[in-house]
Amino acid sequence: MTFEVSDIDVGAEWVLPALEAMYASAFTAMDERAWTADEFRALIDMPGVFVKIAHEGNNPVGFILYRAVLDEAELITVAVFEGSQGKGVASLLMRQMISHLRYMAVTQIFLEVREDNSRAIKLYEQFGFTETGKRSGYYMTQSGSRFDALCLCLFLNNSPDDKEK
Repeated sequence: MTFEVSDIDVGAEWVLPALEAMYASAFTAMDERAWTADEFRALIDMPGVFVKIAHEGNNPVGFILYRAVLDEAELITVAVFEGSQGKGVASLLMRQMISHLRYMAVTQIFLEVREDNSRAIKLYEQFGFTETGKRSGYYMTQSGSRFDALCLCLFLNNSPDDKEK
């Protein structure tokens, strides 16, 4: 399978429902509340927010949503349809985001990840993210369970891509 990543016209009619569906598919198994199209619209309308979509042909399979302010960025979320997980889509999206943020002269990227999301933590560690803190009880599942958020940071001059140069 060949996946490609594109910037999208966030005003296109298909975008918000696609983001909503991909997010729900990616996180429902973790008992996460799915984000609504209105919540995605509110995020996308914020200054400095970017969305990149991974697709196979014309079919969207995943996305990454992030924002940049001056020389810092925050990875808001990355989501891949359940059936496309484990095929390198999230890594492709991460590489595209990091490349874009380097171009923008961003020096560090922050994110929060649920402590039990081992697949995501492994992905972030592969890109050089390191734990900088913890937020107790930050995530609440649909069933009411609480999980800590791990706060991670990537200094772009320490990423695996930079080490290869």
